Amino acid sequence: MEEFKKEKQRLYKIESEIEELKFNCLFEGCTGEAQKSHSQQKKGSLLAISNKNKEVYALDSNIARSYDVRTGNLSVQFRKKRIASASTFPGFCVKHEAIFSVFEKNGLEPFNDEHACYLSYRTVGYELARQRESKIRHEKLRFGKLRHDYLAYSIEKELTLLMKSLMSVIEKQSYDEIETIWHVVPRNLRVSCSSCISLYDGIAEEFYMQSNNGELPTFTFDVIPSKLETIIVITWLKKFDSYSKWLKDAKDNLSDFERLINRFIFFDSEDICIDPALFKGSKKIQDVVEQVSHVIDRRRIHEMEVPILIKVQ
Repeated sequence: MEEFKKEKQRLYKIESEIEELKFNCLFEGCTGEAQKSHSQQKKGSLLAISNKNKEVYALDSNIARSYDVRTGNLSVQFRKKRIASASTFPGFCVKHEAIFSVFEKNGLEPFNDEHACYLSYRTVGYELARQRESKIRHEKLRFGKLRHDYLAYSIEKELTLLMKSLMSVIEKQSYDEIETIWHVVPRNLRVSCSSCISLYDGIAEEFYMQSNNGELPTFTFDVIPSKLETIIVITWLKKFDSYSKWLKDAKDNLSDFERLINRFIFFDSEDICIDPALFKGSKKIQDVVEQVSHVIDRRRIHEMEVPILIKVQ
């Protein structure tokens, strides 16, 4: 029993050390200190799904709370958070955080690929910051070498390169270099989401092992609710278009697309926030969250049948 207690204390100490780390801004070449950025706008999508106390349910990234030292199982759960702290990450300095006013000032405009590109850039930034912290955590916890190597690969060959490419598109205003899928639902879906997902129709770790260290094709997926509507946008670089057929085919079939959207939100995304009333009022959502658990072994996601938890038609 004492051994388990000491291990739990060690995990909390590591989480505390990571929380106190300082990082540089993710904008290439900037040495300014990263602030607590929001992957999902606090006064926008998060406010739209929050309760009267300005709270949402969000995935808890604290491994110390999620890891069972007795069984070795990792089960990440949702916790209630204030919108001021939900979906935050050490991303950009004050100067470069301001670039997102392009779509934040007056709201995201559907079918505006400039807005989609800026949003995608921020979403990739969130994922890069998360992977950066995960790599440090793995080094401290001495988890498996394969996972550590994959994180290093994802940071160097996927996310850093993708951020550079997206910023190049922004600077050149060459928005024909990206592909987007837009879908607007005329109501508040009561979920908000920001995520990077492999465009390779399989498991990203498998692509890594088979690709001979090639660049990982990735798309960003964002769900942005407001009081009256919810905007869903999927964005990827046109150079990865050869991997996108499965995604485009699903968009042409609304039933398939709806199931895919539910998969992205409740299975793939690790940056999802949910209206507390929706979460507590749906046993089905709670059961799915418990089953998925957002475990390190992502193969489980592809082995489970995706239920329709929210309607997007």
